[in-house]
This record gives sequence, C-alpha cells and structure tokens, in this order.
Amino acid sequence: MPLVTITTKHALHPVDSILERDRAKKETRPMRATADFARALPRLFVSNKEALDLDPDTPEKGVQVTHRQFHAQDVNTPDMWVLIFFNEEGLTKDEQKEVTAKIDEIISIWFDENNQAAPYDLAVDCLWGTNHGFLYMGTEVIRW
Repeated sequence: MPLVTITTKHALHPVDSILERDRAKKETRPMRATADFARALPRLFVSNKEALDLDPDTPEKGVQVTHRQFHAQDVNTPDMWVLIFFNEEGLTKDEQKEVTAKIDEIISIWFDENNQAAPYDLAVDCLWGTNHGFLYMGTEVIRW
C-alpha cells in the first residue's frame, strides 16, 4: 500500500486552518491545488492499481498522503517533492520504471484535467521495499 509524502515550499503548502473563512483569507490557488492533488491521489492510485502493480485489495484508505513543508534554509529543493513508498515486492527494475512512468502520466493528467499549472520544479521519487503493518480506521482494519 503506497505511503505518499508531499513536501512543498511555502507558496504551495496548503493552509492548515479548518475554518473556511480563515482558509479563504490565506489560501492561494496553488495552495488549493496542492491540497486537491493530495486528496485525489488515493482515488487515482486505486483506479490505476493494475498499472501500478498494487495489491488488488488495496482500498483508497490504504493510500496514505501526508503534507510537509520545506524549511526556509533547505538547499536545492524543488517547489514540490512527492515521495512514494510502495511496499509491494517482487518488481524488477524495468517494472519499477514502468510504474514510475505511469505515476508521471497520472500526475500530468491530473494537473491538466483540473486546469492547474503543475509546480515549476516538481520532483517525484518512487521507492520500493517490503514492510508489514496495519491501520485501524474506525471499524475498518487494513493489514499488509
């Protein structure tokens, strides 16, 4: 099940206020696009699970997406860095490259279909490794 971390510079980092009136005062269109993009990833991954070689039982709740913000003193950072950790095992290097190309396509299509400019500097890292864990989400239990 993919674990996704989206790290952005301040100008793209979503406003964390849950009050609509506070968010509307502070939020820019690029910030909103980052939040919308993050919320879309679970659906996009699950709807492309075969092409991404995900476990067929992967639910949307199993795709976890977190936000981070670069520090002002960080060096050589892109506007947005998407780190995707896949715990699926057994993919060859060529298959990993195919999945990475599909991720590139999914991201490009999402920004195009949502009339959003992709971040000027965008980095995506896809990592694979075996891990095991569990997630309790209300009454639902997901194990991997």
